Amino acid sequence: MESFINESFFRKNCIYFFGFSIFFIIPAIFEGIGIPDSMLFFKLFDMLGFISIVMFEIGWYKLLKTCANKKSLPQELINFKRTGD
Repeated sequence: MESFINESFFRKNCIYFFGFSIFFIIPAIFEGIGIPDSMLFFKLFDMLGFISIVMFEIGWYKLLKTCANKKSLPQELINFKRTGD
C-alpha cells in the first residue's frame, strides 16, 4: 500500500501544529510574567491559533476525502414512498 502522506503535506502539518501551539502559548507566557492585559494582543494570537487549527483540519479533510470510498444510498432510501396515502 502506497503512503498518501508526502513530504510537503507533512511539512505543512508540522508548521500548522507549531503555529497553533505557539499562538496559544505566547499569551499564557505573557500573562504569567505580568505584562498588562492587552486585549487586542491576546485576541490576535487566539485568532491566529484558531486559523492554524482550521487550516490543519482542512488539509487533512482534503486528503482523506480523496481516499474515502464513495458508496451510493441504499435502495430503501432512494425509492422511499409514503405508505397510507
